Amino acid sequence: MLKYYKYLVILFTCSVSVVAVNSQVSNHIKDNTLRVSISIDDAKPSDTLFLNLYSYFYPLEDRIVCATLDENRLYKFNVPVNSTYGYWEIKKLVPIPANDTDHGMGNRFRGLSSTYYWEAGDDIKIVMNRKQESKDAWTEKEDYNFFVSGKGSLKYDLQKRIEPLLNGIDKDPMFNSKFEYHNIHSGSYARILAILDSNRAGLTVSGYNVLKANAAFWNNGQFYAFDFFYNKQRKYPAKAKEFLNALKKQVNSILYPVRDIPGQYICRSWAACFYFTNAIGAVCNIEQNKIVLLGLANDSVYSVLKRRFKGKLRDQLITFYLLISQRPADTDRIIGDALRTVKTDYCLQKLKSIADTQSPGKKVFEFSLADSTGQLYSPGNFKSRVVFVDFWYTGCGACSQFYKTVISGIENKYKDNKNIVFVTVSIDVKDYLWKRSLRGGQYTGTESINLFTNGQGDMSPLIEYYNIKGYPMAMLLDKEGRIFRFNTADLYEQTSLDNAINHLLNN
Repeated sequence: MLKYYKYLVILFTCSVSVVAVNSQVSNHIKDNTLRVSISIDDAKPSDTLFLNLYSYFYPLEDRIVCATLDENRLYKFNVPVNSTYGYWEIKKLVPIPANDTDHGMGNRFRGLSSTYYWEAGDDIKIVMNRKQESKDAWTEKEDYNFFVSGKGSLKYDLQKRIEPLLNGIDKDPMFNSKFEYHNIHSGSYARILAILDSNRAGLTVSGYNVLKANAAFWNNGQFYAFDFFYNKQRKYPAKAKEFLNALKKQVNSILYPVRDIPGQYICRSWAACFYFTNAIGAVCNIEQNKIVLLGLANDSVYSVLKRRFKGKLRDQLITFYLLISQRPADTDRIIGDALRTVKTDYCLQKLKSIADTQSPGKKVFEFSLADSTGQLYSPGNFKSRVVFVDFWYTGCGACSQFYKTVISGIENKYKDNKNIVFVTVSIDVKDYLWKRSLRGGQYTGTESINLFTNGQGDMSPLIEYYNIKGYPMAMLLDKEGRIFRFNTADLYEQTSLDNAINHLLNN
């Protein structure tokens, strides 16, 4: 099941769960500082900008810093950083109109920039001049001319320049009549490589290789096309078998589209992390004579990542996989093995966090949330009962699909069973939209206990404790209030969810 990922928390002022920045920062700025000054020709004194700073696990880990206009009409971000690299985006917080009934979030972040790779010590000034009125509710990045100067500015100029090329598609099909694979983005990559090579002298070694890796591994979504293409061949068994055999022979060329980028820089490429986890997921299932996507209950993905890669790249990919995917049912065994295998400190810290909060047997977080009548519920209210918890928000298409195709049928089956309770937790900020969604029956039903995060959205302690970024997200608790399954693939399919519930009810 696809998830909708929400990477940003909902903010009302610069003083809530963010780092506020103004022009009076320390004069002792070291090289482990990222400095970004922004001038916007039509900025209003009331406008606040937010710098979303990502480090090792973009886009799953973020830090938000805000700035207001100073006396020189500049937004200044002078941010100490613990990493030597990462990614950032600039966003502006705008209210959602009262007549917008599609989104439960109380405010909307509107993007002012693309996502850029940064390096510690960058000291840049960005000048943004409006060229057209905003037409998109979510982004204004195409509405401004964007000029960058200062230390590290070439890196940003090149990212801006090659961005339109990343979505270019070659005329040659992905597979020819002999099922020989062709990366349909290879032509675009060749043009991007020429641009990077001609400017290589002005880039750091890291900057050159990471931008190259992001371009080389950009096409991580192609594996969805594999599934689609295979399903077309299934009508003709001989053709389907020929396709699978041809694809197996090309596994290495598919997994490694380029081989001249050192692993230490591939680690820094967000595109490469997605590419390898998606590719391995597809290939693992090809070996079982079928093609499905990463996220199904198949721990061979972990095994292949562990076997095929080494060092920091292996650690990065294993951790990224366990963070972003729906996990196998025996996640505790896999995480235990990962903790013994992974050596990189920041990866180990993330894995330990998963193990400490999400592993089977861990007590559920002690929350206290209200339903639509104001009645408060905590884990103690569900003592001696199996509990299924679904996290969602208004406007999440995948959340609605999950309820309609999986949860509603299971709820109906167990509606007279007092030993199980279905709980939903909404991260909507607007109370009236949440209640409207409850009445609409698109995300949850009357059989559930529907709880509200009191307008805190992503900043709810419950959401922060489990570091939930993608929705829907499900967990299953045993009769002792301990985690039995957390975001495992079997929770998102009706038959396997039914089996898991039955197991707990009968034990």
